[in-house]
Amino acid sequence: MTTWHVATNGNDSWSGTRPEPDSGGTDGPFASLARARDAIRALKASGGLPPGGVTVIVRGGEYRLAEPLAFTTADSGTAEAPVVYRAAGGEPVRLSGGVRIADWRPVDDPEALKRLPEEARGDVFQADLRTHG
Repeated sequence: MTTWHVATNGNDSWSGTRPEPDSGGTDGPFASLARARDAIRALKASGGLPPGGVTVIVRGGEYRLAEPLAFTTADSGTAEAPVVYRAAGGEPVRLSGGVRIADWRPVDDPEALKRLPEEARGDVFQADLRTHG
């Protein structure tokens, strides 16, 4: 069986075989699920999955996805050589494809404020979504 690791402190140019970065910062876990998926695809293309299959252990944290993470039948294993993705024991994992909006400020446009009930005027915030794509 082959085991690869993914962690928020990883690097997609590393081997993925270590759960933590080494002391020299030259090897450790992958940084993304897409890199682990692609490593499995390459393994399958170069001779197939090993007996016992492949397990990808994902360390806890938030993984921001800039593009969809797509899996196809090419990413599946077999009964004898399964492909398993799982969170590291007890570590919550979050995949997020959203954009974090951080520049919220109170609504200050006089015309917009007129349309709000008076008791809500100090509690309504706005952000410029154009700056976030």
